[in-house]
Amino acid sequence: MLLLLFCAKQLYCICSSDTVVFCLDLVSHLAQHYNIQATLDRAAFMIDSLYHFLTVVVSAEERSSLLYECLSSLLRLGSAFPNLAPIIARLLLSVGLMISSTLSDDSRSYMLCQLETLRANSYSENNQIDNQLMKELTLNERNQICLLQIISVLDKLVFQCSAQRHLYYSPRLI
Repeated sequence: MLLLLFCAKQLYCICSSDTVVFCLDLVSHLAQHYNIQATLDRAAFMIDSLYHFLTVVVSAEERSSLLYECLSSLLRLGSAFPNLAPIIARLLLSVGLMISSTLSDDSRSYMLCQLETLRANSYSENNQIDNQLMKELTLNERNQICLLQIISVLDKLVFQCSAQRHLYYSPRLI
């Protein structure tokens, strides 16, 4: 398993979008089964690298497609390591803000109307759009879909990884 983690880190350094998605997916699956320090270290490295990759390296046209492909892996990492959830949330909010800045005013109005529907269905399984169909959409449509998925993943991340898992004892009871 450590060899797989080492290979994933080496592959990740190649920095093509396909290898980034593959390595993040591999480490997220390993993290669910092997919740150890080595996996946490690789996951933290990959999240930091993904943030840099999404904000600096890729173009605005590729950003939403790449992030969309990584959302389920990020949710798995947040579920496996709840202490990474704030870092993942910060990544999603920062990149989501960059994506939303490219939307037209009509698209933003449409997105606000979609939020109530999304909140009602946020814990149901969403049908993922395959990569080929995502490439056929316009940039505005890709950005809208990606932002709706970001909001859904943030809801799930808070639900799965929040401090609600831990019992709170008031200082008077201890």
